Amino acid sequence: MTIFQYWRVNLLVLLGGVFVLLPQYTHSASCNTAESFVRAYYGDLERNDVDSVRAKWARPHKWLIQAVKQFAGARVDETSLSNCTGRKADVYIDVTMKVYNKRSERWTGEISLNSVQGHWKIRNMRLSVSKRNCGQNKENLLAYQDRGDRCEGIKPQLVGGYDIELISAIVNHYEREVANSLPDFFKLKFCLPPKYPRDINVKVREFEPEHYYWMTEPEISLGKGCGNFFQWPTRTVIQKLDGLKMPDLGVVARLQSTTNQKAEHVAPVLFYHTSAPTSINGYRFAFKVGGSAKLSYAVYQSNSRQPLLRQELGKQTGGKPFAISWDSSKAPAGDYKLVVKGYFLDSYRKIRQDVHFYHQPIFDSASQVKDVQPPVQVTPPDKFQQQPNIQSAIERYPTIKCPDKVKPGQKFPVVISLPKNLITSQKNFGVNPFLKVSSKNLHSVSKSTKEWS
Repeated sequence: MTIFQYWRVNLLVLLGGVFVLLPQYTHSASCNTAESFVRAYYGDLERNDVDSVRAKWARPHKWLIQAVKQFAGARVDETSLSNCTGRKADVYIDVTMKVYNKRSERWTGEISLNSVQGHWKIRNMRLSVSKRNCGQNKENLLAYQDRGDRCEGIKPQLVGGYDIELISAIVNHYEREVANSLPDFFKLKFCLPPKYPRDINVKVREFEPEHYYWMTEPEISLGKGCGNFFQWPTRTVIQKLDGLKMPDLGVVARLQSTTNQKAEHVAPVLFYHTSAPTSINGYRFAFKVGGSAKLSYAVYQSNSRQPLLRQELGKQTGGKPFAISWDSSKAPAGDYKLVVKGYFLDSYRKIRQDVHFYHQPIFDSASQVKDVQPPVQVTPPDKFQQQPNIQSAIERYPTIKCPDKVKPGQKFPVVISLPKNLITSQKNFGVNPFLKVSSKNLHSVSKSTKEWS
């Protein structure tokens, strides 16, 4: 084959390929439909419509079918057309998605589209998970929204449905504010154990919802010890809310994502504006109850059954915050527990809230906090509810021992200590084969341990 024949063959092959591909791209898609096409795609995902989802891709991936089946829902907060030529388009999207058995996540980025026979097809997606999900209310500059390193602003919320709610857990520290002005920055700082959870939930909110101010999801570089620090300017929102000052705000740093649990695990926050103390001499906790109640509180060290402090709080009005202060100046470093309990005045229904925290007397960046392992939560069998004497004894003498390491789904023995006169018979107690009960009274411990099956 001569050189001329060789190039002629290659030219025919090239032209043949072009003629095959041209019919698919001769018609341009409308730029006005690019955003609606992307929104329709997420609508198909929400309906778990596999065929429609696959049809919107230029080259559907193999994993797409399984991904559609696991999709639980989506909320498209924003779309905007970044670029469009009729044959190609880039659409920016801000979407919050939910997959079954997983938490909702906010994704932002661009979706690239190609026109195929006059219809948009997805070429690829360049999306990334956003750490914050603040909403996008840009009409009101003071509205709760993403401020770059935090969510902050006015966010009216319906509050209720709780028995008792922890709204603040801070170090008892007071700084005098300058008259008729606010500091330029509010600051917070807290300690974490060596094996701290990844999901640290920090919230700043008003005790009394006058302005409905919130600051959440601050961008903090977390690490063990007391060097966890964040500051935010007051000029963005706080200075524009008439009368809002630092003492009006409560702060909670939860070591878990959920709230209103019977057992909270928190890192007490140093909330200040100018200078931070190097030693901690006390803590201040604030709560709200869902209805008028009579309450008391006690502070315990580690797993001790003898309280360091016990006080009556008397009657507390529903929806009104109340504070509990504890002087820790003579307390050594270690794990502590605040227990608030009582009953509602209208129904006599019992209330209880445990708050676990670590007391670190020396508060600086070099201070180390020992690892804090949250106790295993044990739910008594349903038959306990039919035994009021035994149930009240468990509440009064809550000595529950569990293994240190338990795998999910693993069955393990539980040891519950009760007064001796309340352990009557196996039939009345109604325990399962994996429950051990040790006989015990107030003054002495029996050496024998009964195991029923």
